[in-house]
Amino acid sequence: MVNFQGSLHYATVLGILISIMGIVALTGLSANTKRKEIGIRKILGASVYDILILLGRQFIISLGFGFIIAAPIAYHLMSRWLQNFAYATDIGIVPFISAIGLILIVTTLAFCQQALRAATENPVDGLRSE
Repeated sequence: MVNFQGSLHYATVLGILISIMGIVALTGLSANTKRKEIGIRKILGASVYDILILLGRQFIISLGFGFIIAAPIAYHLMSRWLQNFAYATDIGIVPFISAIGLILIVTTLAFCQQALRAATENPVDGLRSE
């Protein structure tokens, strides 16, 4: 008999790592495309916090919309799947809260690393690059 549980764990970890790499790449791309805007805002007196809020708002709104769309669908599909078992159980809200919490933590860490790099570089370099 083949042990699918071990391979399922490996596939889950691989999927999570690929999604984290995508988030890091997306935040890096966003910071790089807004390089001129960040430079102009810094020259006009914006703080690092203001730049972090400017760049972070986009990701938080995207995560919120994604969660609002995905959570009801996932709840419906999981509840239908769990009804087919002999010992049927209900799915609670805890997995959804922990999932959005983990996603927010990972995205915030990836975003802050990229945004701090963009916010602390010399604004002249961003404006001169064109």
